[in-house]
Amino acid sequence: MAVIPLPVHSYTGIFVVTLFFAFLDGYSIGANDVANSFATSVGSPVIIALFTEFGGAVLLGASNASTIKDNIVKSDLLMTGFMCALVASSVWVMGCIRVGMHPSTTHSIVCALVGVGTVNWSWNGRGVAYIVVGWFLAPALAAVLAGVIYGVTRWIVFSKAEVSLQRGIYAIPVYFTITGFVVSFFVIMKNGRGDWGISVAGNNPGGAVTLTGDLSKAFTIIGAMTGVIFLFCMLFAVPFFQRRLIKEETLQWYHIFYIWFVPTQPRDENLAFTLNQAMTPHIKLDGIQTKICIENEKIIPATRADTLVAPEKGHPAWIKFKKVALKGFYEDISKDQFESAKHLHANVHLFDNKTEYLFSFLQVMTASFASFSHGSNDVANSVGPFAGVFSIWDTGKLGTEAKAPVPTWMLAFALTVITAAFLALPVSTSQCIVGATLGVGFVGGNAKAINWKMFGWIALSWALTLPVASCTAGLLFYILTNTPSFTTAPVSPN
Repeated sequence: MAVIPLPVHSYTGIFVVTLFFAFLDGYSIGANDVANSFATSVGSPVIIALFTEFGGAVLLGASNASTIKDNIVKSDLLMTGFMCALVASSVWVMGCIRVGMHPSTTHSIVCALVGVGTVNWSWNGRGVAYIVVGWFLAPALAAVLAGVIYGVTRWIVFSKAEVSLQRGIYAIPVYFTITGFVVSFFVIMKNGRGDWGISVAGNNPGGAVTLTGDLSKAFTIIGAMTGVIFLFCMLFAVPFFQRRLIKEETLQWYHIFYIWFVPTQPRDENLAFTLNQAMTPHIKLDGIQTKICIENEKIIPATRADTLVAPEKGHPAWIKFKKVALKGFYEDISKDQFESAKHLHANVHLFDNKTEYLFSFLQVMTASFASFSHGSNDVANSVGPFAGVFSIWDTGKLGTEAKAPVPTWMLAFALTVITAAFLALPVSTSQCIVGATLGVGFVGGNAKAINWKMFGWIALSWALTLPVASCTAGLLFYILTNTPSFTTAPVSPN
């Protein structure tokens, strides 16, 4: 079906509604998918996600948005179709978030577009079958990959408790360097298309991937970035951890940047208790924790009561607005999940807290890069359809000059996403991280170490996404496109 050009700035109402729901969809994506990167690092300052998500969207998100805009559906009713898809996707994801479900935002917009396409064209069972296969294949691949990585780390670093700390200190530079290489490689490959003519071909016989262009410059920069990360770890991170964990000096995290100029600090007498509280707060430590908890039962309640009942200063309307706007902002999630964690940790292998502390630094770093890559990838979910609507509204036709293939990277789950992308399967970051978490749970303990109730709740949201998002978008599209028009006179039947 040919696309009929429209007068410039036609159907401004559709453009405005699409703009609103594109922002709502972006808001819901941030609320839902930031957990993919930072749920495993709830003890860290997750405000980092604000900058990493935004940075990924601005620096690397354009090609993904053009893919969603140009390569999925084209029609004279494209403006209405994209508007309906964004309405269905944003409402479904926001509803799931409200009840504590964790749907796939990628599949939400894709399924919504499936509903629109089914109404306007016909049913395409093959495309839907790919989505369903992705529900099982993506988590399975992520589970296997995460299980292998965790198993190797456990065997090399944690196999002998007496040397696990020393091994962990020298393993950190390796993990940091590998992570830095993965990130720098895909960033350079993505942004080197214009200046250096770099292109990636993955549809070769046998699934081989070929790179063309000025690769010498690209790999020089990649090598330099990776080398800087490795040198920083060896010259600053390793000495910092040796002084902090082996010599137990009282150091702050920012001392790592100038550790060679920090004089010898006094020994931290509370290090063991501090690490125990941070890593396994429900495990007793030589009777110390039990005693302190009993004392806190008498001391803390009064202090908390004084803090909570203290009246806030300001206009009542402002106080109410601040409570609504900041709801959940200062909530301690780890304390809310204390009992659940206590049960799960009882069925897994626990390691030396000092070694665990080492990997908490790596955890925040990988979560930040995962958030960065998520921002670059999933910005297309909301911006892609809006870009299509804006293009038609602003020029009267859909611009197709800037096509780009779907990029195949997502840091923390990179290998899983790349493999599935070469198989032409629509994978989801939500499904990859859930599968990876299950894989680590199986390798690190047993079936009881996994919260199956939560997994079932998440899987239910995946299964409902296809019928709910597609039917909502399709039904809304059908109603809007078949409503009697009041701008033209009705035509009497012959």
